[in-house]
Amino acid sequence: MFKLLYRYCASKFWPPFFFGLGVFALLVFLGDLFDHINYIMRTEASIGTVLHYFALAIPFWTLTVVPVAVLLAALFALSEMIASGEWMAALASGFHPRQIYLPVVACAVLVAAANFTLQETVSPRLHFTADKIFERDIKGKKNFDKPIRNNIIVKIGKNAFISAQRLDLVSGEMDRPMLSVIGGGKAVSQTDARSAKWDPVSEKWIFVKGLRREMPRKGPPTETAFDTWTSAVDVPPSDMLSEKIYPEDLTIRDILQRLPLLRKMGSPTHRELTYLHCKLAAPFNWTIICLLGIPFAVVVRKANKMLHFAAALVITFFFWWVISIAQSAGEAGLVPPLIAGWTPVLVFGALAALGIRTARI
Repeated sequence: MFKLLYRYCASKFWPPFFFGLGVFALLVFLGDLFDHINYIMRTEASIGTVLHYFALAIPFWTLTVVPVAVLLAALFALSEMIASGEWMAALASGFHPRQIYLPVVACAVLVAAANFTLQETVSPRLHFTADKIFERDIKGKKNFDKPIRNNIIVKIGKNAFISAQRLDLVSGEMDRPMLSVIGGGKAVSQTDARSAKWDPVSEKWIFVKGLRREMPRKGPPTETAFDTWTSAVDVPPSDMLSEKIYPEDLTIRDILQRLPLLRKMGSPTHRELTYLHCKLAAPFNWTIICLLGIPFAVVVRKANKMLHFAAALVITFFFWWVISIAQSAGEAGLVPPLIAGWTPVLVFGALAALGIRTARI
């Protein structure tokens, strides 16, 4: 009997879920279209390129709206059973309320697991490719993905910096590099060269045709000219830049690979650690958002679909707002990354537990 009830309650979840997923994905797609309409109207790119961009962007936005679709499905499924009298009939037959709504929660867990898997596999690649097409082909930034950077400054270790007029990430060459070492709030040594090249054998940067300056705390500064000088800098060209990155383009594996590099360069890691904890907490967040809707559906006891549609929007966007505030605080280093990532889980999990207890279900 329980298996039959379980399957029946679970079957109530999927139609409103896919309906909500389609509606909200369409709304987000239209918002993205209007946001980029000026560039699309002025672009010299072909219609095929624009359609290619949207074909890659739509799956990402669809995965983004999964939480609100999950909440809408939970509200619709339970409110329909309550309005039709099936909820009371099941209770009268000896079933506990938990046995009625747990199949809905199980569906939400399944969706959260699938969403997490897709966001850790195909979604980052699709999002990055779509962004590259938009920036390079539609907006016209021709050097968007070229391996050459101009006028760069890179932190190497805790007290060293390299600046260069030009860095070629493929050939491993720099033009007009300057290596500065800071101590006691001022430069203690500088190495200025015509060029530098990465040596894959010694795994060091070799400076060519330059001058080394030593500025000791006591005594006059000294200068030494050189034809070639092997530095102690062992950061390869591919790891020289820690440019601004977006969590949508990264998987957990990417973040774990990035952290040792940042620590080696002496760069702060609170942003990447915040991304890591937020990604780990995401499946729990999307399951909890379903639990938030259960007491609402039971207490309201109305089959007003517009009311539930509005409730799903309000609850989800408030949830997103809290997550965004916590993530921004973690990225800025205002709170530890662990707190930034898991506070929404604890707060809204407690609210969901309180709501279920208050509704006596």
